[in-house]
Amino acid sequence: MKRGEILFSIEFIENWKRELDSMNEKKRGHPYEYPNSYMQFLASIRFYCHLDYRTLEGFCRALSKILDIPTPDHLTIHKRIPKLDFNPPAVNSEEIVIAVDSSEIKVHNRGEWMREKYRRRRGWIKIHFAVDVKTKQIVAYEVTDERVHDNRVFKDLVEKSCEKAKVRRVLSDKAYDSYENFEFLQSKNIDPAIPVRRGAIDILIHPRSEEAKKQKDFDRWKKEKEYGSRWMVETAYSTFKRYFGEFASAKKWDYMLKEIAAKVWIYNSLRAVLC
Repeated sequence: MKRGEILFSIEFIENWKRELDSMNEKKRGHPYEYPNSYMQFLASIRFYCHLDYRTLEGFCRALSKILDIPTPDHLTIHKRIPKLDFNPPAVNSEEIVIAVDSSEIKVHNRGEWMREKYRRRRGWIKIHFAVDVKTKQIVAYEVTDERVHDNRVFKDLVEKSCEKAKVRRVLSDKAYDSYENFEFLQSKNIDPAIPVRRGAIDILIHPRSEEAKKQKDFDRWKKEKEYGSRWMVETAYSTFKRYFGEFASAKKWDYMLKEIAAKVWIYNSLRAVLC
């Protein structure tokens, strides 16, 4: 039984001094005392284990007794983590199939009862993922408020994915069915796997119309497109929320963006170990 067992890398110790020297080379004012790699490690512990900054300081104190490293206070950690760059790891495959979808998370964890009692509604934020159906890693993502329709970020997700690898096919649900999306995918030479809504006005010569003809035998179309793989993006959302919860702990928009970036980076790092 290994439930609850956490394995983490302490490679940041090996390059501690070298990284600090590089960070402080042209810095004005007080020099950095803790390398970015150590702060990224603490961010992983904070978001994965749902720790507040004071509790994280206690974790650092216990860790310093084992590894013989200095301990940052909670204010230092609080200032450094939002300023970090969390770049997702590179995609290993040269050609990928991505599944695109969105999901909403709360901007706080007060619960629906608090919303009803005090008539306060702070809304939701939307996270849009493009997920590699083979590895379940998040290839690209966007963060918007709840009012932004999925179609508005579809092109950005695909273009960001194309920067990582050659996208062979895009899987999505009917929410992404539009003439613009089919035209865009055709211009990128990407195979669309988007169900066409019934009753929509058809244009005789258009990539969407061609796809609609193929979907008359929908079961055959699903098999040819391997449309069942679209559920990999749902699995990614389920895992993401199970790891990090269904709410954002940050209060300001800029910090929310950083928080989601950190969580995506942690999620992808964990997936990279499992793949």
